[in-house]
Amino acid sequence: RVNALHRQLLISAALLLPAGPAWAVEDLESLIDAIENALGMKAQRELLPMQPGDVAATFADIDALAEAVDYRPQTPIQEGIDNFVAWYRDYMPNG
Repeated sequence: RVNALHRQLLISAALLLPAGPAWAVEDLESLIDAIENALGMKAQRELLPMQPGDVAATFADIDALAEAVDYRPQTPIQEGIDNFVAWYRDYMPNG
């Protein structure tokens, strides 16, 4: 059984971590594109070969988390990044 504080912490973790189909990102380029779109500027990309420790593919099965806290992320990645950038710009004086 999950108490209210633990539930809120788990929900917060779910909001911060990419998980589930709503957060699906096909590749790193797509994630960078989404961030560029939110910022309204292009990144200076230095494309390198895979580095030691890089992971070619990854995914998260959040079924146990969703069941434990009765929460499943629904925000698409672009919307989440847009919201974060807007919050950051409001929160930071020179954001």
